[in-house]
Amino acid sequence: MRKAAQISQTTIEIIIVIGIVITLNILGQFYYTRADLTEDEQYTLRKSSRDLVAGLKDLVYIKAYVSPNLPTEAQPALDKLKDLLEEYRAAASSKLVIQYINPGDLTEEEKTGLQQKGITERTYTISGANAYAERAAYFDLMIKYIDQDVVIPAVPDKDNLEYEITSAIVKVTSDKTYTIGFLTGHGELTSADALTKLTEPLKKLYTVQDVDLQDGQPVPDNVDVLVIAQPTQAFTERHRYVIDQFLMRGGKLVVMAYGIQMDQMGGQQATYAAVPLESLLGAYGVKIKNDLVADPDYSLLIPVQAQSGPTIVRYALFPFVFSGAGGFPSGSPATRGVGAVAFPYVSSLEIDYGKVPPDSNPEDDVDNVMELMKTSEKSYSYPAPVDLTPQQDFKALATDPKKQLIAVQVNGVFTSAFKDKAVPPFDPAPDALEGAVPKPDTAPMTSTSPETSLVVIGNGSFVEDGFLQFLDRFAPLNQFRPSNEIFMTNLLESLTLGETLIGIRSRAITPRLLKPDTELKPSQKNALKFWGYIFLPCLVAVIGITRFYLKVQRKRLLAAIQTSSQTPRKERIEPDEEKRED
Repeated sequence: MRKAAQISQTTIEIIIVIGIVITLNILGQFYYTRADLTEDEQYTLRKSSRDLVAGLKDLVYIKAYVSPNLPTEAQPALDKLKDLLEEYRAAASSKLVIQYINPGDLTEEEKTGLQQKGITERTYTISGANAYAERAAYFDLMIKYIDQDVVIPAVPDKDNLEYEITSAIVKVTSDKTYTIGFLTGHGELTSADALTKLTEPLKKLYTVQDVDLQDGQPVPDNVDVLVIAQPTQAFTERHRYVIDQFLMRGGKLVVMAYGIQMDQMGGQQATYAAVPLESLLGAYGVKIKNDLVADPDYSLLIPVQAQSGPTIVRYALFPFVFSGAGGFPSGSPATRGVGAVAFPYVSSLEIDYGKVPPDSNPEDDVDNVMELMKTSEKSYSYPAPVDLTPQQDFKALATDPKKQLIAVQVNGVFTSAFKDKAVPPFDPAPDALEGAVPKPDTAPMTSTSPETSLVVIGNGSFVEDGFLQFLDRFAPLNQFRPSNEIFMTNLLESLTLGETLIGIRSRAITPRLLKPDTELKPSQKNALKFWGYIFLPCLVAVIGITRFYLKVQRKRLLAAIQTSSQTPRKERIEPDEEKRED
C-alpha cells in the first residue's frame, strides 16, 4: 500500500513538471527573454538597437537567405543569427518583419537579381575525421526599407553582427547621408592611399571624399566633417580662411598633427617644426606644442636591433592611452568601449581657456572643452629636438612627469579668426601669369558660427594603414590590440549620427593590463608567479580530488542504503498467535 502511494505521488509530480514545461513553452511564444552574465552584456541587444527598431515609422524587412544544406560548421552562426533576430523581434514594433527564405525555392531570374545585389552562393568548408570537402550554400542578409536595401553578405564571417544589422537599418531609414571630407594638397594623409583601413568601413554609412582647396575655393556644401590628417606643408592665408569659414557655417573640423619634423634622412632625431595651422587653432584656443610625449610605463613593446642582437624594448615615444589609467577623462562617446589607443609619436596640447568658446548651455551634459585623451601620470613632455633612440633611459630624462593632454574636443559658438580682417582673395591659378591680380572674394564673411565642434589630436598617423598593420603584427608581443580605428570611427559618428551605433561597435574587450614592470617590486613579481604557476593549479587539483572523494563516498552510501532495503525482515509473531498454534 505504501509503494502504491509512492507511485501515485511520483506520477503527480511528473504531471506537474510536464504542466510547468508546457506552460513555459506557451508563454515563451509571446514573451522572449534570456540572461546574459557577461560583464558588458556581450550577448544582449543594446538599448540603441532596441530603441531604433521600436521607433520604426514604416515596414523594415530583414530577409535571411539561408540554404537548408548548411555545413555543420556554419550551424552555430545560424543559431546565433536566429537568437539575435528574435531579440530584434521582441524589441520591435509591428514595423519589423523577419523572413527566412530558402534560395532553392526561387527562380533563376530571382537568383540573378539577388546576385547583382551581392547575395550569392559561397563555398563553405566541410571537415571530418577522414574527409575534407566544400559545399556551396547561401547565408546572407538583406535589410530592406521602401526602395532602399543593404546586403550583409557571408554572415558567418561577421564578428559583430548586431552592429552590421543596426547600421544597415540606420542607413536605409535615415533621411540624410552624411559626408566626411579628407583635405588634400598640403601633404596630408589621404583617404584613398594611407587611410583605407579607416575609410573603407566608413563608406558603409557615409559618403567619403577628398577635398582639394585649389585656387582657394570654399569647402563643398555637402561636407559635414572635414578631417585634416598630418599636414606637412604650409597653408596659404586663403586656405586658412576657407577652413575658418567651413567652421563658421557649422561644419565639424578635425585637425590631427604634431609640432615636430622627423629626420627625412632616416636619422634618430626629430626637430622643431611650425604647425601648419598654428595661428588658426590658436585663435580657437588650442595649441599643438613643439614636443613629443614620452611615457616610460604605458608605451608599446617593439623589437629593435642592438649590438648584441635583436631585443625587445618598451619604447616611451610610442605611448598608449589606457582606460584603466584614466586615459579618457571626459567620458566622451568617442571613447566609449575603447580599451586603449596607441600613437607612433604624439605632441601634447595646450588650452587657452580665454579663447575657447564659452559653455553655451551649462545645464546640459556636453562640456565646452572635453579632454578626450591623456597619457599616464608618469609621462612627460620631451621638447624638440628629440632623440628618437629606442634604447635610451627615458625614465631618467623625466623632469616634470604628469598627465599630458593629447586629444581635445572644443564645443560651442566660435568666433572667426578673420573677424575685423579683410577677406583674403582667391589664390592665383597654377597657370596664371606672373604678377596677375588675384580675384577678390565678394561673398560676405561669416564671423560667428552656430553650435559646432573642433577636435584636435597631436598626431594623425595613429590611424594610418602602416601603423595599424604594425599594431596587428605586434599585438601578441604587447598582449593587446589598441582600438585606434574604433576610437576614430566613434569620434566621426559622434559628430554626425550621434550615439546610436557607438555602444554596439565598441564591444571591444578592455585590456586587463598589470602594472608596468617598473612599478612592481621583486617580491610582488614572485607573488604573482607563485599565484599563477603554483597556487591556482594546486587549488584545481585539490578541488578535483575532493570532488572525487565525495563522489566515491556518495556511491558507497547509496550502495549501503540499497543493500539494507533489500535485506528480508523476520516477521514478529505475537504470543497469542503462538498459543493458538500450539
